[in-house]
Amino acid sequence: MIILIVNLSLYPFQIIPASDPHYALAYESSLKDFVKYIFTIPLLADRIETLEILSSRMPLYNIIPAIARNDWNAEQGNRLRLFEEPQIDLGILKWISVLIDEQHLESILAFAKPGNIKVLLKISYFLTTLMIRWSSEKSGLLSKMAYGKLSISENKLSINLLWEVFKSTDLARLLSNSQPLSNSFITDTAFVEQWGMFYLLCELFSRILLPMDDYEFFDGSKNPLKLPEIIEMSTYLKNIAFILYWNSPQLKINNVIEGSCIKPIYIREVATRLLKQIHARDSRRRFTPESHWLMTSEFDMSTFAKTVVAEEQDLERENDKVSMDKRQESVSPRLGVLHNIPFVIPFDERVRIFRHFVRNDRDRHNHAIFEPRTRVTIHRNNIFEDGFNQLNAMGFRLKNPVAIQFIDEFGMPEPGIDGGGLFKEFLTSLTRIAFNTEYGLFLSTNEQLLYPNPHSYARLETQLRYYEFLGRILGKALYEGILVDAAFAGFFLNKWLGERSYLDDLPSVDPELYQGLVYLKNYKGDVESDLSLNFTVVDNEFGKSRSIELIPGGSDIPVTKRNRINYIYKMVNYRLNVQIGLQCQAFFRGLIDLIEPKWLKMFNQQELQILVGGAYIPINIEDLQQNTVYADYKEDDPVIISFWKVVSEFSEEQKQKLIKFVTSCSRPPLLGFKELNPKFSIRRAGTGARLPSSSTCVNLLKLPAYPDENTLR
Repeated sequence: MIILIVNLSLYPFQIIPASDPHYALAYESSLKDFVKYIFTIPLLADRIETLEILSSRMPLYNIIPAIARNDWNAEQGNRLRLFEEPQIDLGILKWISVLIDEQHLESILAFAKPGNIKVLLKISYFLTTLMIRWSSEKSGLLSKMAYGKLSISENKLSINLLWEVFKSTDLARLLSNSQPLSNSFITDTAFVEQWGMFYLLCELFSRILLPMDDYEFFDGSKNPLKLPEIIEMSTYLKNIAFILYWNSPQLKINNVIEGSCIKPIYIREVATRLLKQIHARDSRRRFTPESHWLMTSEFDMSTFAKTVVAEEQDLERENDKVSMDKRQESVSPRLGVLHNIPFVIPFDERVRIFRHFVRNDRDRHNHAIFEPRTRVTIHRNNIFEDGFNQLNAMGFRLKNPVAIQFIDEFGMPEPGIDGGGLFKEFLTSLTRIAFNTEYGLFLSTNEQLLYPNPHSYARLETQLRYYEFLGRILGKALYEGILVDAAFAGFFLNKWLGERSYLDDLPSVDPELYQGLVYLKNYKGDVESDLSLNFTVVDNEFGKSRSIELIPGGSDIPVTKRNRINYIYKMVNYRLNVQIGLQCQAFFRGLIDLIEPKWLKMFNQQELQILVGGAYIPINIEDLQQNTVYADYKEDDPVIISFWKVVSEFSEEQKQKLIKFVTSCSRPPLLGFKELNPKFSIRRAGTGARLPSSSTCVNLLKLPAYPDENTLR
């Protein structure tokens, strides 16, 4: 009987919600296809009879009442012609509702037994088909399964049973194999039901992770899957996601697997999403083995960078820019991997690829040759405003070289010709001002990480233009490889990647709200009567309070045990996404004038911070020494020998202070000091007991010739 019910879902229909008038015709067409392919198939009577037997005690309601009503013809006129072939008894249509009825689903799930793998596979495939065919019901179905309202087993959570069963399948054994996988198993009809279980497993665990904070994730009593199980799952996900990107030109990923409604692209999307969720947890707190995420054994790493850069360059030459992003994954599997699961490539390699992309972009524009250097006058006492007024309107033309002329506090031009160093000094000074929390554009978390000011005045048009300008300035820094001494909050960096923030990010911004939401999530009593919450949030600004509805009519909707997860999601979304939404959008508009979004997607939020501000790693003095140039000194000069001896004995904090004194940033370049431009330089600066000085614009240390090591120290 289960087989017959599952077969009801194998035919190519999709029910589209009728509530949106824009989809009215599509809705009618989808119903026509539903009727045509479901209710005219052979053995119809047996299938309906089986459905009736299993559903006889279920309350029935009609999800398409417009068809079932007796006055359909009178109200709809000639539109009934859509359904004239074939003729369908309206009584049969009543049973459509049973497929997604909660009690009906409970009765089907009751047939599941932990030891009966065959039945569990068919039930999983049936639920997967429901989610694909009725996308509007997907969220509700997953929520009910995730939080126990619908369970496949009385004794276990659905996710645990699915995981146990899936691990025993042939598909799991293939995905756990370290050997290269062939394409044939993806479209092999023998694996259809196993793919259905894999899809359901991924969707369900992805949903469970959304409201789960890091504490719960790493707490064995809170997370339904143990960390070793999650590591094993991530191996399956990594292997299938990689093959579906790497072999996408050969695989017709948009075609359904024969005899099913599942497309390989559906599998790729859900596997990629869950894989990123797990990788994000691992990035914040490592729990996987060393090199767990890398797939470098699957291809020749020595030629990967060169090839992917050439492929990107070829695609950029195409005239059809609109469809280029959609075509690139099928044309270039390397770009597909790089933009969607970049963590399978070593970070240093991705940084080199990023630098190549920038160089190629600069060559394409040829601004340095065909356009004169933009000259900008900046007053020392008005750096931010002068920079905004003269540079913001340039937009993408900021990719051009910019020459800075500084005006001192007395109104006199400072001597010097900008060969790039003065612009670096300007950019460093401007960001120091703009990212100072006293300036009002940014606030800091308890960990001193920066994020846009969420207050309403920060959403005024003038302020939004400032955020857009700062996006361009950060873009220029990334474009030129200039490190900025600023650290940003992870949820803000997520916006650069086009991603939303969830409960994990809340503690750093509002620890009290976070604790309150966790308390609500785990509350065992009567949520509605004990806590008296509704779907509103109170904003306090400048001594005034105002209530904001999280959903329409939220002030009249109480928070209950049933809807509290939705309330938590809405509250976190408001705090981390809505309040700073306009500010982040403005910042991102400026950023992408210089940096392609697809380049940013090669990195996660932690890696983006390293790209912007340098690596939080010990400073390698030997590397610094090998990449230092001298003026009026030689490498074997006694002063230089003493200098390196003294510096090598510095504490890490002292080393950072030295690097910041000379380069304006306390962190080393991403790929070592060979990347520093201009090179770290030491120039003789007279003799005697005078203190050393520096010119950060050209990374120059002016070192007097001290008579002995103790004086130098």
